[in-house]
Amino acid sequence: MPQKIIPKTSENNYISGWEALNIPNEKGDVADWHPRTYLFSNNPSEEIELYNTINFFGNKGIKKRMIYYPEKQEVYIASFSRAIADLLVTMKDYQVPSLYGCRKDFLSEKESEELYNYLKPLDSNPRIKEFLKYEFTKKYFGVE
Repeated sequence: MPQKIIPKTSENNYISGWEALNIPNEKGDVADWHPRTYLFSNNPSEEIELYNTINFFGNKGIKKRMIYYPEKQEVYIASFSRAIADLLVTMKDYQVPSLYGCRKDFLSEKESEELYNYLKPLDSNPRIKEFLKYEFTKKYFGVE
């Protein structure tokens, strides 16, 4: 199965979401474990879909760095916490439960705190509010 093509990225159009969660970070850690699903395709001309910063988060959590998977290339890519935040504001409501448990599965304590800080200002959105209540229960209700 061929790798998806990585299009030209920029600070405003970057790799995020499930794709970023499947590309090793600077420490070599991978947050998700489905690279064939998100980084490969039966269509040899399919590109990785890019996200853009014209949303709630600006360019926080986006960095230009060298990646080595699926191929060596310098790209703009979201941190794991930013990738999850991007997913939460772009995915359909019924898809949100697929991220439940992501703090324990994907994130360090520092990244977990970053994710909370991305999402807390958006808790008037019912989807974000439910996610915060589920994923950050004690912190959200102030009992931590």
